[in-house]
Amino acid sequence: MTQNKKRGHLTLEDRKKIEEYRSSGLSLKNISGLMGRSLNGVAIELSRGGGVYYNAEKAQGEANKRRKEKYDLIARSKCREYNNKTLSERLKIVEKELDIIKELLKQGGIK
Repeated sequence: MTQNKKRGHLTLEDRKKIEEYRSSGLSLKNISGLMGRSLNGVAIELSRGGGVYYNAEKAQGEANKRRKEKYDLIARSKCREYNNKTLSERLKIVEKELDIIKELLKQGGIK
């Protein structure tokens, strides 16, 4: 029998349940079953949030920090991508202008 597992980020409420279950002495297997989460996911969450001394608020803060760092990195990457594209387009325009100036100089059209 397979069990449907939740997907996605843990919420603060999820983390508070983990903290409550862990402090009451439940095993990782029991916690994961009660929450409909994978055993591995709960184990990773507990290790990130302090292990035996798991703190939901601290774990949520760390998760928010990791998520912000990830999105900041993506945003910087997109910005660089845009700037590189913009610079490349500007360079093409300048190169065309230089070609026109060179041609005009050859023809003696600029005095």
